[in-house]
Amino acid sequence: MPKATLASNILCTHHNALLSPFDSEMGRFHRTIVEYNQGFELETPINDLSLFCGEDLEKWMLKTVCAFIVSKQIGIGNKKVECKMKEIYTNILFTDAPFPDGWGMYVDAANDQTILYHNYLHFNFLVQDDSVLYAKMVLAGLIFYLVLDTPNNIKPGMIYRPRAVEIKKGDVRKTMEISWQDTQYNQGVFLNHQADVTRTKDEWNDFIFSQT
Repeated sequence: MPKATLASNILCTHHNALLSPFDSEMGRFHRTIVEYNQGFELETPINDLSLFCGEDLEKWMLKTVCAFIVSKQIGIGNKKVECKMKEIYTNILFTDAPFPDGWGMYVDAANDQTILYHNYLHFNFLVQDDSVLYAKMVLAGLIFYLVLDTPNNIKPGMIYRPRAVEIKKGDVRKTMEISWQDTQYNQGVFLNHQADVTRTKDEWNDFIFSQT
C-alpha cells in the first residue's frame, strides 16, 4: 500500500512514537485477517478467536486520517483537496478526549454478508467544504468507516463500534472479538467467506487508486 504507507509516516517521530500502540494493534488485526483467510484453505480448518482493543483500532484510523490531512493526500476524483486539521482530532489522540456522540468506527454489514477476501488496504474520503465527514477504509475485504461528524441518520446495516467480526466458511468460524470500555457496544458482524481475489501489486494500484 505505497500511498497509504507514505501518508502514515508524515507525523513527526515523537508523535508517531506516542501513537505506536495503535499501529501495533491494527497491524495485529490485519495479520489476523490474513491468517484467518489462509486457515480456511487448510485441509482441516479450525475455529479461531482473537481479541482486540476497539479504542486502539479506532484511534489508528483517526491517526491515519490526520496523516492524510497533514500530507495533503486526500483526493476527490482526480483532485487533491486541502482539509482542516481540527483540534478535536489531536485531543482524542493525545489527551484521551472522547469522540463526540456518533463519531467513531462503523462497520458496513449492509450488503450480502459475503466477504471477497483481498490482502489490500485503501482509503476513500467524504469531504464537505474543508472538513472530512468520514473516511472509508477497506481492509482485506472488510469495510470500515471512521465518522468525524455527528450523522443525521445511519443507513441500515451500519454497526457502530462492533463487538466482534465473525467470518464463516462452511461450519468453521473465525472470530475477531473487539473489546470496548463501554459495554453497551455489543452488536456483531457476521460474514460468509467466499473467495480470494488475486491481483498483482501493480494491478491493485491501478484498481484501487483509479476509484472515485
